[in-house]
Amino acid sequence: MLKVLYIHQYFTTPQYAGGVRSYEFAKRLVAKGCRVSVLTSDAFFKPKIEQAKKGSYQVMVDGIDVNVIHVPYSNKNGFLFRVFAFVKFMLFCCLYAYRFRKYDVVYATSTPLTIAVPALYLNKFFKMTMYFEVRDLWPDIPIELNIIKNGLIKFCLKKIELYVYRSAKKVVVLSEGMREEILKKGISDEKLLLVPNASDLDFFDACKKNNQPYEFELDIQHQQVFIGLYAGTFGYANDLSYVVKLAKELKKREASFNFFLVGDGAEREKLKELAENYSVNDVVKFLPAVSKEELVSYIQAADFCMSTVLNSPALYNNSANKFFDSLAAGKPIVINHEGWMKDSINKNELGLVLNADIKNSAEKLDTFFSSYDSAAGEKRIKAYAKSHFDRELLFNRLYQDIFSNY
Repeated sequence: MLKVLYIHQYFTTPQYAGGVRSYEFAKRLVAKGCRVSVLTSDAFFKPKIEQAKKGSYQVMVDGIDVNVIHVPYSNKNGFLFRVFAFVKFMLFCCLYAYRFRKYDVVYATSTPLTIAVPALYLNKFFKMTMYFEVRDLWPDIPIELNIIKNGLIKFCLKKIELYVYRSAKKVVVLSEGMREEILKKGISDEKLLLVPNASDLDFFDACKKNNQPYEFELDIQHQQVFIGLYAGTFGYANDLSYVVKLAKELKKREASFNFFLVGDGAEREKLKELAENYSVNDVVKFLPAVSKEELVSYIQAADFCMSTVLNSPALYNNSANKFFDSLAAGKPIVINHEGWMKDSINKNELGLVLNADIKNSAEKLDTFFSSYDSAAGEKRIKAYAKSHFDRELLFNRLYQDIFSNY
């Protein structure tokens, strides 16, 4: 039996908020006959008080042995607090990793880059085969966003990044843009494996049958209002002020759009204040983060989903769950940036690409939905998602390239 240690600081399941990629892959590895243990924090697995006092706890989830280390974390916290949480988890994870030193494979998924340290520890001292998954390009993003400014720290992080890539037997990347950037760093193409995030079509279809329409659909179904949904982190890099500005311009045009922002993060209160200052708090609504199961009903009730980022090339390579969830529901996806997602959207008629010009973008959005055929669009989008991003399809690619060799 192949024994796999899966390290992911933000592991979660559909019963909680957050991306479920690691859960879905781990669950399928178990179904293939592997023994899978996960090392994670309680960022999503919230412990009971007595569990938190112990510092860690263990729970079985669909055959997955989940080992949860108590490390407080919130995306509302500042950068230094989050760095402290990264380092703390890294250190405790190294201690706990010793328990799994006789496993065959360690699979570490970023971010942050510090997640690689316990995997390197097992690889170098206990000869475990190491695989590293890149969800976001670190340290490129914090450097380009000028979050990390010190030259020595930049130099050290870049050296660590290369050492991680070279130590891993395979580096799994989530977008073609990430693959191209890592190739530029001198890593061979043979070492890289492209496995993007996935669209869980079966999950969405099952939830659609069981869920009632979400209340904001019921509230405005008697009006001709287009509903835009953003679900995710309210962080600096997500640039949700773009949505508020867009709402202001659409309201000025007397276009009937409502935007629902679902989630939490450091920018949430600033965004609410901005919406109030722009007098759009009647068309921009803020809702708390919800589980993946609950989120399905929100997406099904919306007319389109949104994914926004700052105008920074390092962010264009992301593989946002928002994009794939939108496709799984057959909803058009609206983004505001360049990159591989823009190319996919334009080439395959998956939605709409906006730009930094708010007036122009508002006009494009209004024009697009004034003649959009939702029934035909849903059929086309779901077909594309099924052929390119189906979860089973992508898991089989990962399994065949990595785990079937043992």
